[in-house]
Amino acid sequence: MKKWCFLLFAFFALSFSFQKAQKNNFSYEVVYKFEMKANEQKLKENQKKLDSTFAKIGVSNEEGNKIAQNLIKMFNDTSSTFTLICSPSNSSFVSNAKISENSIDLIGRLAKATGEYYQNYSDNKVTIIRDYKGLDFTISDRVEKNWEITTEKKTILGKECIKAIFTKKPNTYAWYTPEIKAPTGPAEYGGLDGLILELNQGEAHYTAIEIKKLDSEPKIKIPKKGKIVTMDEYNKIVKESEKE
Repeated sequence: MKKWCFLLFAFFALSFSFQKAQKNNFSYEVVYKFEMKANEQKLKENQKKLDSTFAKIGVSNEEGNKIAQNLIKMFNDTSSTFTLICSPSNSSFVSNAKISENSIDLIGRLAKATGEYYQNYSDNKVTIIRDYKGLDFTISDRVEKNWEITTEKKTILGKECIKAIFTKKPNTYAWYTPEIKAPTGPAEYGGLDGLILELNQGEAHYTAIEIKKLDSEPKIKIPKKGKIVTMDEYNKIVKESEKE
């Protein structure tokens, strides 16, 4: 009798583990629309800095103002898309912009400077491949989990989402869905109990416009380009370069 009880218990334990593994075996491809909404108020607040920058390159204030206004128009009229591939263990987030050396696509160049993002769920790490002044960097950082979960909800692409506020940066919040148990999202953001379908970072907005469940688990390989640094080391390189 004890033997049968043990076998029955073992059967149910294995069955539960299998079902749990199946439930967590998520592999998805998500396409996000990226938009940058430039802010005229911020332009006015930084007018002195802009004037100084334009003066250094021989541009008058009048010409500089025209350039700044054109940049705002380009930001507000242009959008691009990014694709997030997530497996049960990691994810990749890259721009879909096609950039050539002679390209003048502003969003494409911004995407290249912002980088490609690869998250690993088990060690809570993100690897960023970024271009700075024509040089490639592989940056190692941690996925921050400084989220305040709210009671606000809305539906995105048929998935119920919950609003979470990122406490370390102002005007940054996400809408994530517990229906897809992938703790990842656009750029370096993740660490929530579900996939981020919308991310707002001040003027930058990522919104999921397509979700596709993959039949097989994708093999995500993290490339290593250029110099390998930590985020602190990278920020120090940028800061020193801007002094020159």
